[in-house]
Amino acid sequence: SKMRQFRNRQRLPFYLSAVTGCAAVIGISMCAPSAVAQETAAEKTTYDDHVKAIFAQRCSSCHNPNKKSADLDVTNFSNLMQGGASGAVVEPGDPDFSRLFTLVNHDDEPKMPPDGKIPQAEIDLIKTWIDGGALENMGSKAVIKKKMGVAMVENPLERPQVIAMPPRLSLEPQTVTEKNDVVSSIATSPWGPLAAVAGERQVLLYHTQNLELVGVLPFPEGAVNVVRFSRTGQLLLAAGGQPGARGLVVLWDVTSGERIAVIGDEFDEVLAADISADHSQVALGGPQRTIKVYSTQSGELQFEMTKPTEWLTAIEFSPDGVLLATGDRNGGLYVWEATTGREYLTLNGHSGAITGLSWRADSNVLASASQDTTIRLWEMENGNQIKNWGAHGGGATAIEFARDGRILSTGRDRVTKLWDQNGQQLKAFAALPAIGLSVSWCDETSRAMAGDYSGQIVLWQESDAAQVGSWTPNPPSLEQRLAAATTALNEKSAGLPPLKQNLDQATAELTAMQSQLAETQQVQASTTQTVAALDAEIKTATTQKTESEQSLSQVTDQLTRHNAAKPLVSEAVRNIIEAAGQLTDNAAIGQQATVLTEQLKQIESQIAMLTSQQTEFNSKITELTTQLTQANEKLQKAQQELKTANEKVAAIQAQLPPIEQKHQEATAAYNNLNADVQAAQAQVDRWNEETNFAKQMVELRQKLEAAMQVVQQREQSLNEATTQLNNAQSAVDTAKQSVGEAQTGVDNILQEIAKAKGIDQ
Repeated sequence: SKMRQFRNRQRLPFYLSAVTGCAAVIGISMCAPSAVAQETAAEKTTYDDHVKAIFAQRCSSCHNPNKKSADLDVTNFSNLMQGGASGAVVEPGDPDFSRLFTLVNHDDEPKMPPDGKIPQAEIDLIKTWIDGGALENMGSKAVIKKKMGVAMVENPLERPQVIAMPPRLSLEPQTVTEKNDVVSSIATSPWGPLAAVAGERQVLLYHTQNLELVGVLPFPEGAVNVVRFSRTGQLLLAAGGQPGARGLVVLWDVTSGERIAVIGDEFDEVLAADISADHSQVALGGPQRTIKVYSTQSGELQFEMTKPTEWLTAIEFSPDGVLLATGDRNGGLYVWEATTGREYLTLNGHSGAITGLSWRADSNVLASASQDTTIRLWEMENGNQIKNWGAHGGGATAIEFARDGRILSTGRDRVTKLWDQNGQQLKAFAALPAIGLSVSWCDETSRAMAGDYSGQIVLWQESDAAQVGSWTPNPPSLEQRLAAATTALNEKSAGLPPLKQNLDQATAELTAMQSQLAETQQVQASTTQTVAALDAEIKTATTQKTESEQSLSQVTDQLTRHNAAKPLVSEAVRNIIEAAGQLTDNAAIGQQATVLTEQLKQIESQIAMLTSQQTEFNSKITELTTQLTQANEKLQKAQQELKTANEKVAAIQAQLPPIEQKHQEATAAYNNLNADVQAAQAQVDRWNEETNFAKQMVELRQKLEAAMQVVQQREQSLNEATTQLNNAQSAVDTAKQSVGEAQTGVDNILQEIAKAKGIDQ
């Protein structure tokens, strides 16, 4: 297609390596200026003596005063160094950045000469000439221009392996105003949780996840009107200045937090600016109604476009770096070839000022917002309008494509909205306090943010549209933060002593009550043990008494029977003894008398034993009865004591919960306030540390400035000495030439003398 062919033809190679030898200089990092090239007595490679002939043979047929193809004349040194339609073609000291060399070496398009590559020896000679400073003649002195420390990148649309996030930076604002200024611009890193907010003489860096301020980048040149991250997130651009006085663009390296380039020196503030995807170009514009495109490597103006008839209000490079879109206050909307500045498309449709531009990630669709209330989408094949809708009553003021193709916008209706590409509203976030002026979408956190005319920046979570926080473009100074933190610490600390006293009282009361409860519970436990022991004793004694009574009953019964049988047996013994006396011849009766007598003795013995047992059982029963009586008395007393102890424990336990609650409340109040005090102390420590760090950075930068001034002074001395050396060497060469000429005269006279003498030479 036309668009694809154009992009393939125009796309420049991306550069990978950074310019070396960079040193931070008072917030600006540039390569140390090259000293005047070391010009020795060795032969120099010059335009007049070496490369002019090559250009005359190979290039002058198309690039001469009469036929300046691409507005370039190579037949004259001054015209060659002036360059052509796309700017300078020779960069002294840097062949790889000299378009003339990249074309003749066939590294770039269009390859020159178009009919084939010139001999390598001639290419090497051109390279040597540029390396040596692109000298005009033997009397020329090489002065190689400073290069800015802007590294070119490959594949700027791919996620970097290392996400650029700033190091520790000073949090000291460059200026603090009584009232917040308008939030003219917000930008988020395309790959990291980092946002930049335009402020007065400063750019504020915020973390989009924890919402903390992570750095303040000074912009002492004036107000910041535009902040933009590069497509890789490695660079941050800020543009602005002073109305009617000065305008410029500053680039920072996000990973170091150092300035690496200052672009432009305009006579009015810059209102719109952007950096190309490969970091090679910066485009800017403003009230001067001119679009200017600068090289980030040399800082020089490449070309400018003067077609806009009003102030430039929006500028953005396409993600692939091929196109540049611009909008102005008259509603003029143009698309340009990024590398040449030639107009590519004019997009007609808006009836109000262009307030915002944003490219879709594939570079095929451009979105524009306008004060005419509409958002419009344009395709880049033929510049046709493919969609438009009324987005914000009173005017749309800002717009941004998310990585997934959705569109975030805000406007004079104060409502920030999320759209699909058909103009279907997906989300509407809570109204801002004032007219919305800027928006940005953080792809890493799925958060929308918008800034308004009152100086408020509000963030919302995309999932539920809930506000998650807010920022200010006018943060307090570290001194103010420290003072506020110290005041908060003192106020919170003042509340600790009474809370500590309450806690101590509650603790003492709780301890006393717990001690009393413990003592009472100890008595309760001891009395319970006593009651249990007495119960066991009574049970045992009762069992023993019952058993003894049963045994006594048995013994008494046996004794009664033995006592009843004894007189009968005694009478029987007397009778049988009398019978035996009567019947002396009856031995059997005599034997029975003997047996009965023996049985009577046994009965008497049994009676004695049973009587003894009866006495023992009676004694034991009496003893057990006494024991039971005493045990029951003790049990009653112990039970009464246990009852008292139980009642006392219950009473104490009933009193304990409110005392425990009081203690818990006192503990919680003290702990909460103590935690607040610790947090307040941490804030005081933090702001003390940040203050010390900011002071340290100021001191180090002052030392760096002094050191760099010494370097510059000594470089100047070196340059002067080198100039003197070159002049002396030139005088030596002239003297040698004069000596040679004189010697030639002597030789000629000697030859004439020899000839006159007829001497054969």
